[in-house]
Amino acid sequence: AGWPSHDANGSKARWQPLSLAEMAVVRQSVNTRDFSQEAGIEAPTVPNSAQVTVVGLRKVNFSGNASGQSNLLNLYCRVEAVGATGGFKTKALEPGKGLVWNHQENLSVAREQPSLKFELWRQVVGAPDRSVSTSMLLNSKFDADSFEGEIQLTDGRHSVGFLEIKVQLETTAARARMAFKALSGLAFLQSLWKEQAIDLLQKVTLWDVEPGCVIYEQGGLVDYMYVVAQGSVQLVASDAAWGHYPVTLGCVYDGQTFGDRIVTVR
Repeated sequence: AGWPSHDANGSKARWQPLSLAEMAVVRQSVNTRDFSQEAGIEAPTVPNSAQVTVVGLRKVNFSGNASGQSNLLNLYCRVEAVGATGGFKTKALEPGKGLVWNHQENLSVAREQPSLKFELWRQVVGAPDRSVSTSMLLNSKFDADSFEGEIQLTDGRHSVGFLEIKVQLETTAARARMAFKALSGLAFLQSLWKEQAIDLLQKVTLWDVEPGCVIYEQGGLVDYMYVVAQGSVQLVASDAAWGHYPVTLGCVYDGQTFGDRIVTVR
């Protein structure tokens, strides 16, 4: 890590190494700055969530009634994350669509590796809805921050069928593991164990930048090192000696960095 230092005449810039104490001060100052006004982009805090798709029922049998019979059309599914508030529910099964919901929704989760509860309810005319079966998707079932498959439904005593679901975690750790896949070729990450690199990436800010967005401008202070996780960034500069039009100095692509050095124009 380093910090730009200008010569006495202000015409040249170079990097000077930082001590750990100086790095801590720099990081604190960076975290407290309103970077969005300087760069034209925002770095929102993204809450931990899970994208859940309740697909449908498979091999269902309630009290001897085979799947597909009309008394299953009043069933709906409730979904919640253990330890978190809120949740969502699907619509009741509709005639002509079989035992399928294909209902997708984002669910707030309290943990990096949450457990999810799925519960089937029956709509009863003139009476409160009744829970008929439940299933748990434990955090140990997630593979690479996602799960796709069937989970068993029980009525407390017996299996009553299966629920097909898809879950994609959107947590700090999940985003860090995604970033590691794109950035594992960087030299400074290759010097770390995988777990160390992922822990480091949890402390970085991930931005989705719209095409054409100006990340920083020539002559401005650059106090971040940027890494392109996916996409490309064009580096453009202007100088009177080059004419009236900006000149493209180069492009950076997946896994490459920019902002970690200053282009000096004499």
